[in-house]
Amino acid sequence: MSDSGSGNEDAQQVVRDYRRMRGLSELMTRSAYIMDVDELATRMPSHIERVFVICGHQSRTRADFRAEFAVPQLRMMTDVFVSIRDVEDIVRALQSVRDQRGTVVIIHRGGGYAAEFDHADVVRAIIDCPVPVITAVGHAEDLHLADAVAAAAFPTPTKAAVIFRKLLGRQYYQRRHQSSLELVQVPTAPAEYVPPASVPYVPPQPDVSLPRHAVPPFAGRRRVNIVPKNWWGTLSLLCGIVSILTAGGFGILPLVGLILGLEALRWRRRRVAITGLILNAIALWVVVAVR
Repeated sequence: MSDSGSGNEDAQQVVRDYRRMRGLSELMTRSAYIMDVDELATRMPSHIERVFVICGHQSRTRADFRAEFAVPQLRMMTDVFVSIRDVEDIVRALQSVRDQRGTVVIIHRGGGYAAEFDHADVVRAIIDCPVPVITAVGHAEDLHLADAVAAAAFPTPTKAAVIFRKLLGRQYYQRRHQSSLELVQVPTAPAEYVPPASVPYVPPQPDVSLPRHAVPPFAGRRRVNIVPKNWWGTLSLLCGIVSILTAGGFGILPLVGLILGLEALRWRRRRVAITGLILNAIALWVVVAVR
């Protein structure tokens, strides 16, 4: 901790009283920084729902801090911008936090030692805050009085973001696993439960409300179970064959009629079949008239 003179003696006394009341050593060392997610989990709510992030208006570490989180995790966070060098502004932001279940406050600031976090008012505001407060102020070698009374203290904002992200991910998968167990849990029968009388087995009856060859709505055009009778396509094909045989060679109109007839059988398009029938009929009439 950095001593700026007699101005923070009151704050040091507040820290000593608070840590003595909690059964901790009066002075905090750098070894007390949180360095793994397991230790952080013991100091945070079991289900974190919202996070208030207190940072400066022009904080350069805000982008690095937010870059460590996924988009769903960022939706849980609300930025509270303050004048990070104004003690009253920091205290006002901490006092505005309400006692809500699953709420956590994170204070981060880069750039080295910050005398504001050795102020007695800031220290008292962190102690009086109804929800856990996480501090990540300055560099690894900077230790503030605010770190000694916070629920968890990190050496840098980036380190705080990395470990806090792991904690949010762990809680998410724990809730998801718990929900899956609740879904498959079979309720036990009460003590006075009496099984019903045996009922003779009745085989399931077929559902007559659907057609015999029902086609799912996602089936393709070529994957239809029942091929309907397409007399137009068949007549177009037969007429094309007769046109070719009557003309004595592969005339253009009979050939077109034959191709359209084949397409009619392949795609089952009545319009194509009708067109093929008309073309073949015209070709047949022309051949007969010429001869």
